[in-house]
Amino acid sequence: MLCRATGVPSLFLFLLFTAPAVADPVRVGVASNFAGPARELAAQYEAETGHAISLSTASTGKLYAQIRAGAPFDVLLAADELRPQRLVADGFALTAAVYAIGRLAIVSADPGLRGADCREAFLAATAPTLAIANPDTAPYGLAASAWLQQQRVAGKLDLVRGENVGQAMGFVVTGNARFGIVALSQFLPVEPDWQGCATALPAASHPPVRQAAALLAVAAKDQAAAGFFEYLFSADAAATLSKWGYMTPGRP
Repeated sequence: MLCRATGVPSLFLFLLFTAPAVADPVRVGVASNFAGPARELAAQYEAETGHAISLSTASTGKLYAQIRAGAPFDVLLAADELRPQRLVADGFALTAAVYAIGRLAIVSADPGLRGADCREAFLAATAPTLAIANPDTAPYGLAASAWLQQQRVAGKLDLVRGENVGQAMGFVVTGNARFGIVALSQFLPVEPDWQGCATALPAASHPPVRQAAALLAVAAKDQAAAGFFEYLFSADAAATLSKWGYMTPGRP
């Protein structure tokens, strides 16, 4: 879905390749699950255009609250669709569109589960400790909570909530939680060295995690920010996102 405010420039790509580089970096707020892909996309954009990108990572809920309180971001890469749409509706953003659709994975760092089906191991465990992101602020936590409700395991596990999926993954890595439900993109970079198990959950088993980007109102005249927003929907960006385990909806 695409939300656009009246009068937003449509020739972002033209501006991108004709405008001179600016000294100030494009300030991008990034949902925790997207930290790795965002670094790669930022490096690609910088190499192509010479425009610098400054990334700040936190939960989508925290970034959303900071933007409404006046935090000086130019672009938001959220982990949901609703909050970027709200920013447009309330005048904090010029436009918003879905740039990626994420997937969940259930993981464990327990070496005794290496090579096992992590989903089956979790469901068979007795009162396991499970880490998820906070469903109240993190879209991946909300999707994980919906999956858990379908499994009817409430009251049969020890649930640990992280502020975001990055913290949830940290609980698994450090052994503070035997299992975790995180973004598939978090697991893929460490897969070759992973000592436990990891299983991608079927996309149909939880609500789709539609991640939207927003070009914020403070960047109305920032051609580098507009160019980075547009770059998210390019073929090069789609190839990078696919490598990180995301589906791409195509240019809206």
